[in-house]
Amino acid sequence: MHVKEIKVDRQSICMADDVSAPNGDVIEVSEQDRLEDVMKKVANYLPKIRYVVWAVDSGKEAIAYIIVGKNPGDLGGGRFRRQVYEGEQYQYELCRKNQLFLEMKIKALHCSHFRSEKEGVTSLEKAKCCMKERFLERLKTDGGSLCIWGEWFGRPQEHFHVVESVRWGRDEIRIYFEEGESLFIQKPTKIINEEKRLVIGDAESVLWVWYAYGREHIYENLYVRQYTKNTDGMVRRAEGKRSDVRIGEGSLFYPMEEEAVWLGLN
Repeated sequence: MHVKEIKVDRQSICMADDVSAPNGDVIEVSEQDRLEDVMKKVANYLPKIRYVVWAVDSGKEAIAYIIVGKNPGDLGGGRFRRQVYEGEQYQYELCRKNQLFLEMKIKALHCSHFRSEKEGVTSLEKAKCCMKERFLERLKTDGGSLCIWGEWFGRPQEHFHVVESVRWGRDEIRIYFEEGESLFIQKPTKIINEEKRLVIGDAESVLWVWYAYGREHIYENLYVRQYTKNTDGMVRRAEGKRSDVRIGEGSLFYPMEEEAVWLGLN
């Protein structure tokens, strides 16, 4: 039977937990496992703490919510399915059809927690609201060549940046790529979101982050190229180690293209 390893990580639950963040692990998924089966495995991976809602996402959309509680009354009712593990109880709600998991082409799972304000009251609605904001829109392209105000990162048609996950809110788009690169776009406007390209006509700032190629993925090897547009429409550009570049710094930059960001296939 074919088995695939799926990466899973979770948000820290306390300061002591930050030491091992992002608390990653791997779960094994067989070709017969459905989404429901995988959520059971995720529930067993999560910390056994009470009155917490965990939102599970694929990097592009929320796919399930898991509520953990001590007593049946803590968990509420409704559409949730109840399961028991190691003497604890949890319920989960799927956001997608309960299909074969491997058919969903999900490469990794991310878990974010939302605590209840008081015992016996879940924060499910808060979790759903936050996740809706986080994934306000779905990115249609899987990646491609990247250009920021006329500057290409890698040769067009040769360097393909593969999208791993996206956080798309009202005032910011965050795109994470498989090679550890990331793109942060603040206050994007004039957006074209198509299957073969993402175009951002203008933005308040654009930050491109990458690890020095061929180097270990640690903070010391993290570099940025930062573009900041002021109220007069002038762009400042700064580049260097992440630790050395400050927000708003840089020399005046004269864009070679009108579009702030272009990502996709030529």
